[in-house]
Amino acid sequence: MKVLITALARGGLPPSRLRRACDYMVSRLGEDVSLQEVAASVELSTGHFSTAFKQSSGVTPRAWMRRQRIDRAKTLLHDANLNLTQIAIILGYANQSSLGVAFKRETGVTPTQWRVREIGDRMTTSGHRPDFHSSHESLAPQRDSPPAIGSPNGSGEGR
Repeated sequence: MKVLITALARGGLPPSRLRRACDYMVSRLGEDVSLQEVAASVELSTGHFSTAFKQSSGVTPRAWMRRQRIDRAKTLLHDANLNLTQIAIILGYANQSSLGVAFKRETGVTPTQWRVREIGDRMTTSGHRPDFHSSHESLAPQRDSPPAIGSPNGSGEGR
């Protein structure tokens, strides 16, 4: 309870608004979500929301959204039936390159390097090498995974 009081005393978001904002961003992970939209979802001005969100979470809304997208990308990279272009589309990036730039900035490695490191052992021990460039049945984003802030554009960054 002391943490909550401290967060509120320094201008952070109440937990219910923080959760609503995060839920809103998660539900629109593959979309071009503006800071204004997220702030409106919790009935705050953009400036107040941005400041309070950072005080509550320790990161800006855009950085939070970007981290959530990268976490979702890591999950999707385990699916050998999805190629990087498909993953980029699912997560709302303009293209594979934008995803790669954002992924490397966040993790220090490219999506391909991460994928090989994570599932490479399974590829070699089973004798089966997944086709990373095949199609997948659904490109629709899954709404049950956590999010990240910033709407990716051609540069991999938010607006």
